[in-house]
Amino acid sequence: MLDHYEDYRRVDRIADLFGPGNRIFELPEEAPLVTPDHEVVLGTPGRVLGMHRRPIQLRIVKVDRVLCLARRTLVNTANGKILFDGLRKPRQADEDVPEAYRKLAHPRRVRLILRHPDTRHVQGTAFCAAAANRGYGHVLLEGISQLWPAGEIDLARLPVAINGSAGSSDHPFDLARAFGVRRRNAVRIDEGNVFFESIILATQSYILQKRISTRFWTVAGRIRDRYSPGAADRPASGRLYVSRRLAGKRRLLEEAAVEDLFRERGFAVLHPEHASIAEQVRAFASAAWVAGPVGSGLYNSIFSPADVRRIILAPAWFYTPNDVLMSRVHGPRYLFGRGPEHPKRAMVEDWSIDVEAVRRALDEILETEDGNGA
Repeated sequence: MLDHYEDYRRVDRIADLFGPGNRIFELPEEAPLVTPDHEVVLGTPGRVLGMHRRPIQLRIVKVDRVLCLARRTLVNTANGKILFDGLRKPRQADEDVPEAYRKLAHPRRVRLILRHPDTRHVQGTAFCAAAANRGYGHVLLEGISQLWPAGEIDLARLPVAINGSAGSSDHPFDLARAFGVRRRNAVRIDEGNVFFESIILATQSYILQKRISTRFWTVAGRIRDRYSPGAADRPASGRLYVSRRLAGKRRLLEEAAVEDLFRERGFAVLHPEHASIAEQVRAFASAAWVAGPVGSGLYNSIFSPADVRRIILAPAWFYTPNDVLMSRVHGPRYLFGRGPEHPKRAMVEDWSIDVEAVRRALDEILETEDGNGA
């Protein structure tokens, strides 16, 4: 069921992937970096999550005759197997492959799709930078994180598989532009099944929610430098509050009052729905402090300086290890509120927090860690 690349030709350089037959280039395993300190300042989480990190090993494969199905399910049509790195969270054994993927890649279904006139065919060698899900956080952390070999591959000369947008913005394309992707060479995989004559697939350099490579930061830095040139060389002093008041789910009921608290303490308030990718990257790149309710809007802190400090407001039953995994120097400070006492409901339903308690906690954090008081 899974293609583990056992019979692929091993090469010593990324450039040597461009040869006949299936090929693989593999890097040594990276040991996990030390997990930064993180702290609960207000409230109590409904459950305790493991924040430890695991090793990660990056590789790149070049595979001929690959069919891309829904959820970025990549099938080697020569052997009928799903590419190991085509899964969001790679499984070691065939029995670990979720049933949904098994159904998608059923041999009879694959044969029918290959013969179907609506299946798009892409000639030459393409590069995969797509994620299984179209949500912003998935595209940023899972899709774009595959672009770590871009310094050694001229992506402007290749078809590049990317996601279409889940909303009105075009964030997958805007993020990929920093790597040479243009509309003429972008292949949207969510517009139907796609057959690739040959495709290059790199391991995600960020794998939710336990593995991150140092090369991920090179990817993030390239996007930052495109939209905020020179930011890495300037001291950051800004304070940024990222609001979810306009979000479609998991809204903080008191967010207008909470925004005022942060605004009074020098935080600029950002509504991502009203800002382009370029505007968001610039705002985060200059921020020494980032705060806001838990969610993918805060993931743009990967464009902030390594020592950015973050304050995350969250319902007691919904917070994620991702906010710690993407920390380099300082882990987040958590302010927990009240919401449904079940993780799946807490992930989508609106929630509440004590505004006065937030004010006291915020002043304590800023005075202790910033040294400037409120």
